[in-house]
Amino acid sequence: MISITVNTALAAGLLLLAYLAFSFFQRLFLSRNRFLRSIGVVLNLSVLYLCVKLFLHWGHVVIGQRGQLWMVSAGVMLGCFLAIRLLEFLLLDMAYARNPTFQVPMLLRDIVRWLLAVMVGFLILRVNLGINLTPLLATSAALTFIMGFALQDVLGNLFAGIVLNLEKPFSIGDWVQIKQQTGIVENMTWRATRIRTFTDDHVVIPNAEIARNEIVNYSHPTTVHARELDVGVVYEAQPTKVKFVIREACGGTAGILPHPEPKVWLVNYGDFAITYRIKFWIDDYSQIHEIEDDLMTSLWYNFKRNGIVIPFPIRNVTMRTVTPRVIRNEQAARQRRALNLLRAIPLLAPLPAASLRNLAARVGTRVYRAGETLVQQGDPGNWFCIIEEGEVEVSITGGEGQQVRAAVLGPGKVFGEMSLLAGERRSATIRAIGDVSVLVIEKHDFAPILEHNPRTAGVLAKIIEQRQRANLETIARTRRLSKAERSAATTDGILKRIRMFFGLSRGGK
Repeated sequence: MISITVNTALAAGLLLLAYLAFSFFQRLFLSRNRFLRSIGVVLNLSVLYLCVKLFLHWGHVVIGQRGQLWMVSAGVMLGCFLAIRLLEFLLLDMAYARNPTFQVPMLLRDIVRWLLAVMVGFLILRVNLGINLTPLLATSAALTFIMGFALQDVLGNLFAGIVLNLEKPFSIGDWVQIKQQTGIVENMTWRATRIRTFTDDHVVIPNAEIARNEIVNYSHPTTVHARELDVGVVYEAQPTKVKFVIREACGGTAGILPHPEPKVWLVNYGDFAITYRIKFWIDDYSQIHEIEDDLMTSLWYNFKRNGIVIPFPIRNVTMRTVTPRVIRNEQAARQRRALNLLRAIPLLAPLPAASLRNLAARVGTRVYRAGETLVQQGDPGNWFCIIEEGEVEVSITGGEGQQVRAAVLGPGKVFGEMSLLAGERRSATIRAIGDVSVLVIEKHDFAPILEHNPRTAGVLAKIIEQRQRANLETIARTRRLSKAERSAATTDGILKRIRMFFGLSRGGK
């Protein structure tokens, strides 16, 4: 029986405070070190063991010879386990830091570590305490059989985990599909593997189930992965045009790799649509849903701009009486809206009323989604835009390649007049801020007007000169203008380019 004295109580109090201080210090500082964090439990036990030893010494507590042997054995066991972890850190973790491709699976490391710990425990029991477990193990064959039969699933998962760690069909952080579950591998233990799905659900799959099923790894041997999507369009759409528009949409979708180039095939003549299959490559599987959404959204806008219709299924019957009169009324309403917009444009004010009506009947409508580029600075073009709905951002590339925001244009504003009238390359980049609808006037729509009214070109040149001078002032804030650029903005220079572009004779101004 241990007699409690003042020295004993004092030693117990001091050592308890020391252990609590160590625990606080470990949580606050030591956890920042990877090695000390990995041996946190053993380190705690070692400090606790040291406190007990000091308590026995300072408190003059006698525990007997057998107790001393147990204390020595516990110390040796803790020392051996610390040595095993230190050796593991030096041989494996340091090697991984120097060469990230070298990595020993955690499951294999755990098994080897605990096997060594068990062997050391057996030796300590045999040598220090004189306890021989061999006869016990030899006479427990029946118990071993019963336990093995009861634990066959556990053992099956254990050995399957060992095989998976040796073959390495996947690693922590890989995107995989296992048993119709797709997610990122977060952890792998001796019993099971945990993956986190796109819906942030954690799915735990036993290793034996994984070993028996097909594994699809989207991250190895490379992160580049092909995806396929099907889209249907009406029979009236020309296949070559559809394929071109789809490739254009793929090229404008963030996350789709330019190489290998996206492929498009016509794969089926269905009941109500021609089906096209799109194959494209990505290198970040975690963004697959965002990339596919971006592509499908781009397809809708690109199809809309190019007059390609995505049909309803034939089983969805929409009852609507469409007579020639209904069609004429719809066309007339559209032309009236277009004509009202055209009349409000100062650049088009000099045109005769008949020319404006003819132009309103010819203009087309294009729609763009937020973030899409309507025109790119430096690109060729021969069409002119009037913003019907939405807003666009005008930006200019400065002398050092930086993008400078020049203006924001809303409904009723125009851009691209020099491309329409002189075929010049775009002087700025125009991007949609939100969904944008624009009326488009192309060269072949405008050419008959100038052919019948040659003098109109001179009037248009004077109006454009004012706009060009304002544009040059904006450009001058980003870089120095050349003499040729300044002289080209005069009425005579603009008129000369218009005549050359449309092949007009030198009529009066």
